[in-house]
Amino acid sequence: MVINAAREGAREAAATPDPAAAVTAARLALGDAGGSASVTVQRPRIVGQPARVRVVMRYRIASPLFGGVPVDLSATAAMRVER
Repeated sequence: MVINAAREGAREAAATPDPAAAVTAARLALGDAGGSASVTVQRPRIVGQPARVRVVMRYRIASPLFGGVPVDLSATAAMRVER
């Protein structure tokens, strides 16, 4: 889920110069959990250079002890800037 969101964001960042569009694409890929995710976009203005998107999402692993254990799930994806 987090990996797919990073890929979707990177695809958008590669095709669109607006970083906000990449953030939106990554959050939409996460569905209901997208609002709580942290999305970072690094997009150079040079065609052919890699645009990188990192998605970090906090997830609580269910456990009968202590109400669960929180962990951060993260993924980074990169695609070359097209325009």
